[in-house]
Amino acid sequence: MSDRGRQWPYGCVALDPFAPGAPGEWYAERHEVASIDPGGPAAGTGLKVGDAVVSVDGIDVTGVNAGMFGNALVAPAGATLALGLERGVTVKITLR
Repeated sequence: MSDRGRQWPYGCVALDPFAPGAPGEWYAERHEVASIDPGGPAAGTGLKVGDAVVSVDGIDVTGVNAGMFGNALVAPAGATLALGLERGVTVKITLR
């Protein structure tokens, strides 16, 4: 059964696990921002819909390392995560 088109929410952003470059139904090589909660902590950080996240706190989450993405986002409220983006910038999001 396909899950294509489903967005996976991670608190303040929704990510599309089947963005261009994803080779299969349950494995993504690329994590692309599909939406941003306008009232959430990612609003105003410079993160944009369509941005591809390539690292979380310096941990590569692309290609064969893509499976580490979910674990890299696990942090308590108040923690700040640095998301490295494919366009060459890093945005910091403080979790609520």
